[in-house]
Amino acid sequence: GDPLLESALSAVWSGRVLRVRLADDPEVESDLVGDINGDQLLIDADCLPLQLEGRHNVRNLLLAVAVADQLGVSRRALQAMQVTVPGGRNRRLQQGGLTLLDETYNASPEAVLAALELLAAQPGRRFAVLGTMLELGDRSLELHQEVAARAVQLGLDGLVLVDSGAEGKAMAEVAASLPHLQLVSNPEDAAAPLAAWLNSGDVLLLKASRGVALERLIPLLPRL
Repeated sequence: GDPLLESALSAVWSGRVLRVRLADDPEVESDLVGDINGDQLLIDADCLPLQLEGRHNVRNLLLAVAVADQLGVSRRALQAMQVTVPGGRNRRLQQGGLTLLDETYNASPEAVLAALELLAAQPGRRFAVLGTMLELGDRSLELHQEVAARAVQLGLDGLVLVDSGAEGKAMAEVAASLPHLQLVSNPEDAAAPLAAWLNSGDVLLLKASRGVALERLIPLLPRL
């Protein structure tokens, strides 16, 4: 059901196409359907451990299983797999009573939207620090505004935008209705508003393109 795949890839791809979806996704013809049950992915009669959070990562696992099936790798073998990721990707950190979702390594519109969905699924108050998504061409303002609009729709408790250009201003205009909103020019400047807003038990998402170096903010965050 991905319009990019339907329109672009199908025009040049001549090999076999396998489709996967989650059980509660819109129903489209699929070769593999998975269902999330707690910390497991159910496929047919098989259960596989979910080692990374978020529906986007479950879909990635479904794609990997589809490839494994084609290569003759047994589902039993997949049950023992171990997943590791580099720093700044899919990391959950505890800083005192504050939970950090560290996604500082990189960002694209799809990745930021997926990270916001993960944040919205967390208990307690939810905040985000979002930096610029780089190299988006002439759609940059539009795509940044879409991300800000989704943050509003998900009902975040606060948002810090790290950008000194037009994208940050455009996002701030869209997100003006949030309870807490601050636009800053660099990661270090995000520490002050967060210190005033955050309480123990809150969850904070950090997400930006690599060039923003948003990880510089982490040691400056309060230990609640």
